[in-house]
Amino acid sequence: MAENPEDTLSWHQLAEVEITLNRRDEAWRISSDLLKKDAKDWQALTLLGHLDLEEGKAAQAEQELDRAKTANPDSPMIYFQLARVYLVQGKPDSAKSALGQSLKRAPNYVAARILLAGLELRAGQMDRAVQDLNKALKQAPSAMEPNLMLSQAYAMRGEFNLAEDTLNRLLNQPATPQARQ
Repeated sequence: MAENPEDTLSWHQLAEVEITLNRRDEAWRISSDLLKKDAKDWQALTLLGHLDLEEGKAAQAEQELDRAKTANPDSPMIYFQLARVYLVQGKPDSAKSALGQSLKRAPNYVAARILLAGLELRAGQMDRAVQDLNKALKQAPSAMEPNLMLSQAYAMRGEFNLAEDTLNRLLNQPATPQARQ
């Protein structure tokens, strides 16, 4: 691995590609090598946290993500990943707090908004869930998950016409990669 920052960025991107291609061992190796160069490489720590969480190692993922947060407290992605860890650990309040921090840094972070809305739905906070899902849908109007969740929230509030309208809007949209999310 080269020392120049552009090369480091390329290695981060390669590790993310390896995760996408389901070659986790290679992503793990690249991230570990990056950390040997710089123990405070927040991107490599975040990737390792993601990999650990997928392998069921929530405590280890939390440690790596806490280190990443210390190195870069402004990254919304770190707080999002921490929220996922907290959910696995059965800590929904901690997850909500982490998602709040993520959205404070990036208000249009759709994945964080959807995850928060899901927690709100489970907690019976329908008004908040509807508000967050509508915000997510402003960014990704044809995404399936927030549309389905919004329809569910409307139905749980007894607003069956809105629930049906939401589903009909989703069904009448052309199929796009974003709609298949």
